[in-house]
Amino acid sequence: EGCLDLVVSGMTAHTEDGMVQLHGLGYLRALSYDPASCKKLSKGPILMCAVDAIRNNHKKLSVCVEASMFLQNMTVVSQSSTVKCILKQAKNDERPKVLPALIAMTKSNSTDTSSTVNIFGLLINLQELGVCCAEQ
Repeated sequence: EGCLDLVVSGMTAHTEDGMVQLHGLGYLRALSYDPASCKKLSKGPILMCAVDAIRNNHKKLSVCVEASMFLQNMTVVSQSSTVKCILKQAKNDERPKVLPALIAMTKSNSTDTSSTVNIFGLLINLQELGVCCAEQ
């Protein structure tokens, strides 16, 4: 739990540092494969770290892909919390919304099939959960 707190506080303190976000998301994704850790990961602040990573670094492909892979895993183990965090946006928040940012990232990097597949994985899971990605 100490490591998880350290990663979340580092990601929160360095929101626009792509390397901090990338490695923090990698740690979260690795934990998301452990059923015992998923309960801790499904809490709002941790999910919001991944959502904020996309919003703050929406032009950094590696960050968006890593966040997508973590969120895709979390849509399986914590559907409601994950969907709420992805769709949540404060009225005065001018950062890009998550789904349009990921769609734009996929369009602008259309030759990178590996990244496209990873982002599509999250979009597929969201669509299966009733989030209409086509309207985003």
